[in-house]
Amino acid sequence: MKSVQIITPTRADIRMELAQFREYLAARERRYRIQLGYSDAQPIANNRNRIVRKMLADGADYLLMIDSDTVPMFNPLDYIERDLDVLGFPYPTWRANDENPIHWFPSPPSDVGLIEVEEVGGGCLLIARRVFEHTMMQGPFLDFWDEEGLRAEPEDLSFCRRVREAGFRVWCAMDRPLAHFKTVELVTVWQYLEAQRCQS
Repeated sequence: MKSVQIITPTRADIRMELAQFREYLAARERRYRIQLGYSDAQPIANNRNRIVRKMLADGADYLLMIDSDTVPMFNPLDYIERDLDVLGFPYPTWRANDENPIHWFPSPPSDVGLIEVEEVGGGCLLIARRVFEHTMMQGPFLDFWDEEGLRAEPEDLSFCRRVREAGFRVWCAMDRPLAHFKTVELVTVWQYLEAQRCQS
């Protein structure tokens, strides 16, 4: 039986909805051996790398990493049998100063289903062990900085780039958007704003 570690990087806060989702998944999932965990190391790239180190040491076959403010509205483990290298999901982010403040990464959800992409956000990632075992993926999550000390590439995007450089593939299930909680749940706000645009 394959094993999956479901780990949440956190700063000692976690959405109640995510805590409930994790516990429900662990109690109901019968196809895989499940281990739940949290990690509160900082900064985020360091935290993600510590999670990977533990996953490898524990011998898990897959890592499902879910950020503390993110909740899947589906079961990501349903994709394990597809044996994908890296899988992400459409992820809404909030940019308060923009005219259209909700941005989707890599793009808004659609009914196209599973597609290969260049990169996905790190809010919820399902990653096969073989990716981390590749020699080019030592320290898999790294921030890259420009000459002025500004972050030029965040850890989740550099991870996807390096995954592809190592010969692996990155996928996104476009019909499975993630709930990303800020003050309000962003999928709901996005749907409302889309409906308003259609009416005007």
